[in-house]
Amino acid sequence: MPKKRPKSDQFARKRKILSKFLDDRGRCPHLRPLVAGDSCSEIFKTAENLVEGGPLRHFCASAYVYNPKTNEFLLIRHRKRGCWIPPGGHVEDNERPDITAIRETLEETGIAVRLIGAPAPLFHGEVAIAQPFGLRIYEDGPCHEHMSFLYAAIPVGGSLAMSEREVEDVGWFLLEKILSESFGAAPAVGDWCRFLSKQLPQLLLAKN
Repeated sequence: MPKKRPKSDQFARKRKILSKFLDDRGRCPHLRPLVAGDSCSEIFKTAENLVEGGPLRHFCASAYVYNPKTNEFLLIRHRKRGCWIPPGGHVEDNERPDITAIRETLEETGIAVRLIGAPAPLFHGEVAIAQPFGLRIYEDGPCHEHMSFLYAAIPVGGSLAMSEREVEDVGWFLLEKILSESFGAAPAVGDWCRFLSKQLPQLLLAKN
């Protein structure tokens, strides 16, 4: 029968695990939404599982929408993050990430889009779907990762209609505006827009 840890060791272990989630005021804002119940044991068990079992991962998809007629990109100012990003969101159960990018763009901006897939080979018997241009991982609090599929798209219909629940503002912007320091784009958004502003005109020309 395994020996029980002394209570002092148990408390030290709990403090070490929970310290990864505490903010400056001694609270756990990133941990609390992940806990099913309210008891201290449930809160600790959730923290323990995240620390020892690896980070909680959510899959997301976003679309860099490019208007070839105006050379502008469609961006939203995210209410929670406080910066300009491409429209996107979480992949729902049993949903393909390319469908997520189309759905979230329409919900957040009112713009219907068609995805422009990254160049990729297609072999016999395979079904073609739009390929993402990138897949990135970023942390959203301790032991919580977002894995985001980055797609490119062009507008095919609709009109700007902001989703007020998550979006503060929405608009079309030229690359020069997005790259300016005063604009307030999230890190790497300007780099992706610069990259796609060179890639997409060539891909669209080749498809025509």
